[in-house]
Amino acid sequence: MYGSGHRDLGSWCEIVLQWAQLQRALLTHTDRLTAAGVHTMCPEDFEELVVERADALNALPVGDPRRLADEAVPAIQAGLPELRRSVEVVGALGLPKALNHNDLHGGNVFAEPGEVMRFFDLGDAMLTDPLGVLLIPLGILADELDCAPDDARLGQVAEALVEVWSDVAPARELRAALPHALRLARLARHESWLRATPPMSPAERADWGMAASAWLARVPDPPLLTPAAS
Repeated sequence: MYGSGHRDLGSWCEIVLQWAQLQRALLTHTDRLTAAGVHTMCPEDFEELVVERADALNALPVGDPRRLADEAVPAIQAGLPELRRSVEVVGALGLPKALNHNDLHGGNVFAEPGEVMRFFDLGDAMLTDPLGVLLIPLGILADELDCAPDDARLGQVAEALVEVWSDVAPARELRAALPHALRLARLARHESWLRATPPMSPAERADWGMAASAWLARVPDPPLLTPAAS
């Protein structure tokens, strides 16, 4: 294992590359994944989902750690046109739904030099567009490097996934869609945290109960990548 945070670009590229290869290998098993309980995120429902979730989480009592802050609601509403645009751009690629680990980092990988990686901790996994899996790797790497969204090193890691999917959609279009896919991927993180909240103990809820609202509030934020990085 590499740990959840590190700066080794070669390792990050290999993690992303091998996960993308696994995504492709699992495409013929989507029905089995769904039957096993893996949730599918449907972009055509995202706008309605965001509005409903914002209203519901904001309606929780003040002091509840799960509550969405009042100031986040108008920002989410104002960001709906951008969300709609992201859905359109990613949808236009025609990519199939693929398994998104949804927490892909070096701490969730067993790796030996020259061997195929073994991925684990799939409790957050969902079926989404394939590009969304980059959210966590690029987010962690950007924090480790303290870099801007147009940093070429982020684009280098993203390119490992583009390479695997470039026979399904043109690489240029995949790169252009990456910022939009990373916006949509925030909803997968929101969904996984929302589903994890009900069984939490009071102490766990105090520590982690805000996570679902925090990811929802980030949906309108600028995407992690900019076109210059892709």
